[in-house]
Amino acid sequence: MKIFRRITDGIFNPAMVNNYINDKRIFTAFFFFLMIIIMILPQTIKVLGEPIFTYNDEVAIRELFYHDTEPIPFSIRSSLLFNDDHDNNYEYRKLISDDIMVLFRADSEQKSYASTKTIIEFGRYGVFIHKYGMRILVFSYNEKPELSDLKFSDAYNDDNNFWNVIFKIAEEEIILVEPLIKTFEIVTLFVSETLSILILILILALFNRPINRKELSFSKMCQMIVYLLSPFVFASLLSQLFGFLLLYYIGLLITIINIVRFSQCIIIRGGNNEL
Repeated sequence: MKIFRRITDGIFNPAMVNNYINDKRIFTAFFFFLMIIIMILPQTIKVLGEPIFTYNDEVAIRELFYHDTEPIPFSIRSSLLFNDDHDNNYEYRKLISDDIMVLFRADSEQKSYASTKTIIEFGRYGVFIHKYGMRILVFSYNEKPELSDLKFSDAYNDDNNFWNVIFKIAEEEIILVEPLIKTFEIVTLFVSETLSILILILILALFNRPINRKELSFSKMCQMIVYLLSPFVFASLLSQLFGFLLLYYIGLLITIINIVRFSQCIIIRGGNNEL
């Protein structure tokens, strides 16, 4: 009930937010994180509901390699990756999406790649993921007997047996890492949204500072803005649900107007220099 009252006052009656000046900061922090959860709810549901790898992805990848400019000159034999042209210094690279690159190299030297993209490396002994400067082993070839005598040049001819093996292994590995990937995406989303809203609160408090600096401390103003952000939070939620971007900016405008109205109310009531 206390939370609902602060939400409705933050949206419809900003002058009443003055009644919450003495709220404990821990309660305001709880309210703040609740607003963050509400804002990211549609994206969280989307992350949880969408599969990482779909049939359309399979089709797109097959088309990408079918009759490409050159076949992939690598094969797996005896649980090792070999270059078909006996050139162990050669690296084959291919972008399969805006942020994912596949790479083949037959030398055994460990390398790191400075790239913002996720790199899937078919190395000498196994498959690795390069992300954030880290090189992580996904599996060794000797763990996957179905990869024995696999020729990657078969991707050039859209060989069904080749792709059945590749996608079967991909699906097995995705099932293992999917919970971790989705948890990481949601945590990243939460942290990103939290930082964005904190910055917005600081900006709004700074712009409002000349109006009520005598009546309200900066930290207390930031605390009140948390409640006054309610129009922005729910407009952002509706904007995501209905795909209507204008609602996002309408919510921000209402929030700014309500902050000004709240500040005027503080000045009229004489404020409290000790806050």
